[in-house]
Amino acid sequence: MELTIREPDLEEHLAGARLLRSCLGFSERDAVPAWLMHATAEAGGLALGAFAADGTLVGWSFAVAARSEGRDELLSCGLAVACPHRSEGIGRALKLAQRSAALERGVERIRWTADPLAAPALRLYLSHLGARLTGYRAGLYDPIRDGHPEGQPDGLRLPQDDVEVVWDLRESERTRVGTDPPVRVELPFRRADLSPPEHLDWRLSVRDRLRRVLAEGRIGVGVDLDATARRCWLVLAVDGPGA
Repeated sequence: MELTIREPDLEEHLAGARLLRSCLGFSERDAVPAWLMHATAEAGGLALGAFAADGTLVGWSFAVAARSEGRDELLSCGLAVACPHRSEGIGRALKLAQRSAALERGVERIRWTADPLAAPALRLYLSHLGARLTGYRAGLYDPIRDGHPEGQPDGLRLPQDDVEVVWDLRESERTRVGTDPPVRVELPFRRADLSPPEHLDWRLSVRDRLRRVLAEGRIGVGVDLDATARRCWLVLAVDGPGA
């Protein structure tokens, strides 16, 4: 597909907000407002749209300016690709464009949070971009995000857990992996195929296993995939000098 990635104009933020809400499954209460994306982009943040040759918006990313540990960074708040165009490399292209724009501004680190059961997204972030999964935030959004997505049985609430992802854009300072054998934590192959009770079981199982492995000083460095068996695993290695 012929693709153009650029910063959007004011009206295009409306389409971007709709795409984010749809792809991320946000309720109206949780959705990122178009006006907020536009306002923060003018104040150091970054919104990017991916447009097809006919001008149709097929992908969107949004980040706000942030600072931690004495360094300027971007806090990425959403990445979305329209359903008919997934698996076409659009998400990766948006993140690489985000990286280039950040470096042009002198920003050398991007961080964000992600659903720990979202294996395709984690595979993109860790295996293909070189970002690192560094922490687990159990119930991070429980008080403020809708935990009752449409179609769930009454009374079944999914914990709103996220994992922390850090992308150091300086090639020489990326976290190197130590030589200790890695640990693998299985993730659901396709989250969308899970029934609500299965989703809850996976959530609690991955939460328990991943928090214990991270507490041992490991970090997430990739996702292994066995498409034939329809299984996948998050790979965690010791943070240390690489071989």
